[in-house]
Amino acid sequence: MDSMAKKIVLIGALGAVLGVIGALYVSQSFAMDNSLRPKRGLKEADLVVSWPENAGGRNPAITFRVPGEYLYRSTTWVEKDGSITSFSVMFELPGPIPPKERPWLRGKRGTPEYEEFMKTWQGKFSADVGRNAAGGFGKREMMRKRALSSSRLIRDVDYAGLERYSRVVCYEDSYLALHVKAREFLAGKEGDGRSPSNCRLDRRIVSLMSPPEVTADEEGVAIDCLSTGCKAYFEVKGRGVSMGIAHRDIENWSRIVEPARHLIGSFVVRSNYK
Repeated sequence: MDSMAKKIVLIGALGAVLGVIGALYVSQSFAMDNSLRPKRGLKEADLVVSWPENAGGRNPAITFRVPGEYLYRSTTWVEKDGSITSFSVMFELPGPIPPKERPWLRGKRGTPEYEEFMKTWQGKFSADVGRNAAGGFGKREMMRKRALSSSRLIRDVDYAGLERYSRVVCYEDSYLALHVKAREFLAGKEGDGRSPSNCRLDRRIVSLMSPPEVTADEEGVAIDCLSTGCKAYFEVKGRGVSMGIAHRDIENWSRIVEPARHLIGSFVVRSNYK
């Protein structure tokens, strides 16, 4: 066998070994993934989720039938016995409608058709429904108490019909004298801010919740934000729902939360919720 043939054989053998290693890695990755993502057989099927009453009756018995077109498998979590810990749905607004592929939009940013589409499209969202989660009045009260007891948050002016508690950032005079960026940050202080002298509110790190008079679990919302984004919490038939939203969406939170609440509620086929 000449040297060229030996090289070809060696390369082929190496490729086979790498292929086996790659297959094992993928297999192990899927084995460790406790979501529905690896279970490709469920791609189009509806998912039926039945949860018994728990938490002393706080979460009533309930059964959901989630259409496959809305089911988001990558964050629908399954235990070893096959039971569902939480399920996730994905949808678009306005609607809600199932998520769509729009290849005609690729590379069209800035074109008239793209801009026309973006005038009405509100975006794509996912929402997680938890077996043991709560997102109603109790969740809002817990967040309110936490905000009131925090030394980093102060009561801010209401926003979008919600109580707002924003992070306060303060500087000593000696620090301001040496740091231009801090002085620039203070110079941008909002006129409606309630922060003390030498302080400014960082309204990207906030806790917001419906006012105390909204006592029904099936109404209202709680929103927690870091600088990177926000999480909205609400309830459907006694089960907590959480979904990520952007800071820019807070102003119109009801246009996102209420369709999501209605959509998830439409998947309920049996419930002991009163």
